[in-house]
Amino acid sequence: MNLSIAIRTFNGASRFEKVLESLEDLADEILIVDSGSTDATCEIAKKYNAKVVTRQWEGFIAQANAAIGLCKSEWVFLLDQDEVVTKELKANILNELKNPSFDGYKISRQSVYLGRRLKYMWQPDFVMRIGRKSANVRCIGNEPHEVMTIDGKIGKINGRLDHYSYANINEHFTKLINYAQIGAKSYYKRGERVNISTIFLRPFFGFVKAYLLKRGFLDGTPGLIAAFSSSIHIFLKYATLYELNMKERR
Repeated sequence: MNLSIAIRTFNGASRFEKVLESLEDLADEILIVDSGSTDATCEIAKKYNAKVVTRQWEGFIAQANAAIGLCKSEWVFLLDQDEVVTKELKANILNELKNPSFDGYKISRQSVYLGRRLKYMWQPDFVMRIGRKSANVRCIGNEPHEVMTIDGKIGKINGRLDHYSYANINEHFTKLINYAQIGAKSYYKRGERVNISTIFLRPFFGFVKAYLLKRGFLDGTPGLIAAFSSSIHIFLKYATLYELNMKERR
């Protein structure tokens, strides 16, 4: 089939075995680009005959493009260390790549959060993850959210990626703060400015959109916590951007 799966890792052992189990018989090559894990991530990868390459972390986009560049196959499937390929998705990938109609493919991703599959929060979430190397597959965008793109036609593959992004509330909010800071620095480098109305209104409308307009309330308590966390993330991102703007003025 000529498919390489590339996964960026760092201390992801708690969920990584489940990820690798879901990839059995899917690809010609599984490439792990690790940025210095101190847990069992690399040992688990080797257990599943994955090739492990250690590379210093230079950002989400740089790490993704490095992983793509190291892949040997014509097709690249870029996966996160907390994303599990469902059986339906695996079967559809295998079938589609026998006679591909497009140069790249989007996949539906659904989060599993606090033990519940979220059907409304963070949905719909179609992410492009499969691309043909000859179509100049690469990642672009703003840290920490890279976007895969190609020079060619893009289609969709039915099936679902299960996203086990946070093991618990502590991990969630630790990542939330880190990502907010990364996002603020990315905005600052682009020359963006922020005022008090943005700091107040964007988190408020972000919560309303996620919880009410997109019906996150139907996901129960996990949906409420997820919607509230999203508004906190927006607040912290713009508050940090404000801080960076003030330091520049001084």
